[in-house]
Amino acid sequence: MKVGIVIMQFPAPSETFASNDIKEISRRIDEAHVFTMRPNTEFHRELICQRQLESISIYSIRLKEFVIGSMLLLFYIRHVSYLMRCIFCNLASFFRMESYKQICLIPISIIQYRKIKALNLDLVHLFWGHYPSLIGLLVKRYCSGTKVSVFVGAYDLELSLSCSRKMLSVCDFVLTHSDGNSNKISSLYNRTANVIYRGVDLERLGTLSTRNGTDNEDNKIHISTCSRLIKEKGVDDVLRCISKVLSQFDNVFLTVIGDGPDRSRLEKLVRDLGIAEHVIFKGHLSHDLVLKNIADSDIFLFLSRYGGERLPNVIKEAMALGTICVSSRTTDIHELIQDNSTGFLVDIGDYETAAKHITNVIAHGAAAQKEKVNNAKLHIRNNFSVRASIEKTLQIWQKVDE
Repeated sequence: MKVGIVIMQFPAPSETFASNDIKEISRRIDEAHVFTMRPNTEFHRELICQRQLESISIYSIRLKEFVIGSMLLLFYIRHVSYLMRCIFCNLASFFRMESYKQICLIPISIIQYRKIKALNLDLVHLFWGHYPSLIGLLVKRYCSGTKVSVFVGAYDLELSLSCSRKMLSVCDFVLTHSDGNSNKISSLYNRTANVIYRGVDLERLGTLSTRNGTDNEDNKIHISTCSRLIKEKGVDDVLRCISKVLSQFDNVFLTVIGDGPDRSRLEKLVRDLGIAEHVIFKGHLSHDLVLKNIADSDIFLFLSRYGGERLPNVIKEAMALGTICVSSRTTDIHELIQDNSTGFLVDIGDYETAAKHITNVIAHGAAAQKEKVNNAKLHIRNNFSVRASIEKTLQIWQKVDE
């Protein structure tokens, strides 16, 4: 099978899961080609090497191609006209800023569509269901014999682009990664979505796993959190939680992994809370170093309040590594963490209850959490393997030959 995958950027620093998925797809099929809609990051070559993606064909967008695509619009009037009708499908769409963003992406869509058509692919998969839908619509309409599959995530549902709605009405396969998303897709678009959880690389994680409900020899409690440093991710609640825990246990240390525009505010909050000696900001790390830091932690704390959060891969990895997880109740998180069985859940913004769970774990010792740790590992192994997830995806795509 020859498959093209349309994604905004590849590899993206914050999307290790995309690299894992696409690498596994590439390993299992005849040909896999990746088409991006944004230019490469400054870390492109470094990420290619770190994530072992050298064998994957990546068709990235460059500035000169955007210019060429703009010039080609005159020769693709039918295609442009079709996309414009999809974008401005009703009166409300004329008043949405996103409609005009879609227009700006038409030249890029034409360029990538031309490459896809030349390769005569069996299937094109839209890794995200928002702006990549522009390319998907062109493929579905003008590439006879090429099926189109689209993944619909929480952000896609919230953004609800006109091109996405059209894509969902004409595509061959719809995928999503939580039951909650599937129910929304069914009610909003009258489409049945195949629920396939995004998986993690269990073999790789198995080589790093160092915790199994055992106590620390250095008498320090190591807690980690990992996310992009933006307000929606709730890292400020993590810091307030740690401040509460430190009022009872002074041997607690927090590692903050990740970077972003909210970092300076968070560093100031650390100073204001008087916990600077107990918090270290490590910034952006390679995926291997992220996993090592989580594996060396007693507790992983994730208090996101982001509305688009769905079953974060970093929590899956922490659970697989045997690190006790405390998470906010983001949408559908119960599909990943069963409260008080495979970890702990607290209401969004309730860092005080999170602190109580952590102090309870510390007071009773990590060994007392051994059952939760083992339950969490088993749950991840049974439901969130990247190999099993891609196998299910390929079984759906095999219908391309039927």
